[in-house]
Amino acid sequence: MRQLPRFAVGTIQPGISREPATWALTAALTEAGVSPVVFRSSLAVETHDPGQVILGRPSRHLDSWAMSRSDAIAALARGTRQQDTAIVEGRFDIADPNRVHDVARSGSSLDRLCQWLDLPRLAVVDVRDLALRGISRRPERIDGLLLDRVTDLADAAYWQTTLETLWKTPVVGWLDESPSLRTLCATLPSGRQPSRELCAALGKQLLANLRLPRLQGIADRATELPFEPELWLHGTRGRFRIAVAIDEAFRGHYPETLDLLEEAGAELCDFSPLRSERIPDHVEVVYFGRAEISQYAQQLAANHCLVQSLRSFAAEGGPFMPRAVVWRICAGTSCYRPEK
Repeated sequence: MRQLPRFAVGTIQPGISREPATWALTAALTEAGVSPVVFRSSLAVETHDPGQVILGRPSRHLDSWAMSRSDAIAALARGTRQQDTAIVEGRFDIADPNRVHDVARSGSSLDRLCQWLDLPRLAVVDVRDLALRGISRRPERIDGLLLDRVTDLADAAYWQTTLETLWKTPVVGWLDESPSLRTLCATLPSGRQPSRELCAALGKQLLANLRLPRLQGIADRATELPFEPELWLHGTRGRFRIAVAIDEAFRGHYPETLDLLEEAGAELCDFSPLRSERIPDHVEVVYFGRAEISQYAQQLAANHCLVQSLRSFAAEGGPFMPRAVVWRICAGTSCYRPEK
């Protein structure tokens, strides 16, 4: 068993972006001396991941469709330390009308992860959208509210009083409208991470309006996790080398997968399919993550030396690690162990 402060944060309104609020929350907690670790609520590789910018480490992943409950617990415990606070971000089912009307719909569910991991729920509420559409009935199983797109102190006071009265749910803070920062968030090119300055500015704005003790009280409500050491990670017969393709074309890697491989005895050797003339020497597996093939197809095809190196590796019986195997490793259910 392990006690871990944690909570889920997500949108409850259809079509609303959660990025500015979640980036601001992560940056604000970091500035306040809290040690947050961000988990995505799906194994889908997101376009923007500010984890590396804000925390110095990329976001981790959970997935209620690809993982079992025990796998999700193991992944959450494995990705955090004793002093950390885990944040599982995404959107709640109420924000997806298709899921609300089809409970059997496939794909990961933040609500299901909340049930599995006993996650208190923090809802991001876009008050500008709320003013246009009207206030609906209180969402079920919400423990706190984070107001977004607030215009001024009077607006914040109005929405806090209104929602706390109608929904009987505490407001833990609010993020200003800040048109200039919103424009920078909205125009961020696909695949490019937000700048450290943008995240810091969002965090500074939220921190001034964040009731940190109230938020920490919500995070501390979570019960102990029934986590047991993973014996399957030990006992690998000797060390082995894996060539990992990493560059602008191949950047869709799960950081927890690489951590697991190293824990299981792998020595990871990176190479660039765009620029390297050959794969690293004496490797037993070549691992390709998610790639932007269409954008870099001509440049990849023109690297004839590397293509020949890969053909020679395959002709000698060398295995390639496909993305399907990566999903299984992320779930903590398998790890490649070469025969010696």
